[in-house]
Amino acid sequence: MARVVVSGAAIASACALLLLGSGPGLGATSDAQFQLISPKQGSVTTTSQVKVVVSVTSSETVRGVSLNNFPMQSAGGDRWTRTLHLRNDFAGKNVLNFTADLGGQSGPSATFFFYYYTSIGLTTEFDQQSALGCNPCSFRDRTGDARGGPDISHVRATERAGNVRITITTSNSYATGGGTTCAFFLAPQTSNPHDRRGGSIDCFGRKINNGNVGSDRPAYLAHPNAHTTVVGFALATIRGAPYRIVAPKYLLVGVWTHGNADYQFDRFPAGEASQTGKWIKLQIDKRGLPK
Repeated sequence: MARVVVSGAAIASACALLLLGSGPGLGATSDAQFQLISPKQGSVTTTSQVKVVVSVTSSETVRGVSLNNFPMQSAGGDRWTRTLHLRNDFAGKNVLNFTADLGGQSGPSATFFFYYYTSIGLTTEFDQQSALGCNPCSFRDRTGDARGGPDISHVRATERAGNVRITITTSNSYATGGGTTCAFFLAPQTSNPHDRRGGSIDCFGRKINNGNVGSDRPAYLAHPNAHTTVVGFALATIRGAPYRIVAPKYLLVGVWTHGNADYQFDRFPAGEASQTGKWIKLQIDKRGLPK
């Protein structure tokens, strides 16, 4: 299956006027009307196998329908179908170009689109480009899995007007067993998703720190009650060295509770803070995302 390159330009032919989503899943030309049945126009899916179903009606006989220049199968009546198998590099906006064969050299056509992502809100370092970010992000964690310290039950992460706030709720006290509740973030900086910079927030006091000399930056810390820890920082504070994080499109965020000698009691998402672990993908730049 050929990948359709997403473009903001209108797609036109000499014989048909193309309407991009005229109404909910409708497109029409002077010779035929197209209705996208599945997936829904502009919808988001995390399923790699997508069954496309379109309805094509015309005053003339519809001899066939193609999807992105590949033939579709008749599903009976005015419906046609074809199954797409999507890879990780298909993540984002996918365009569906339909053309009807009415016996002419160039048949009427219509275009629709949907979004495909491997996951929503959670990702790994290796899969971060194909996951859909969130803002706000809200996740529940299984309780009873902490190893003697604060037990994380809920995490909420937001970015508003350049300020990041991460709220960590624990089922017991945030200071159980002498523990500390804090967060860690990474910010990819180039087209290489593994070129990243980041640091911890309030893991070693009220500051951002990444272990380098002179890396301390001011951070926000509050405890509204015995079960809640709120940490955060302004993106402007990490623009200079050693962080050099400028206009990040997203942050990878993890939270955990730990005690002496960095002994971890609990972590969300599950897994270590490494290439095999999960991260929350907090979206900063919302351009191009589904509305």
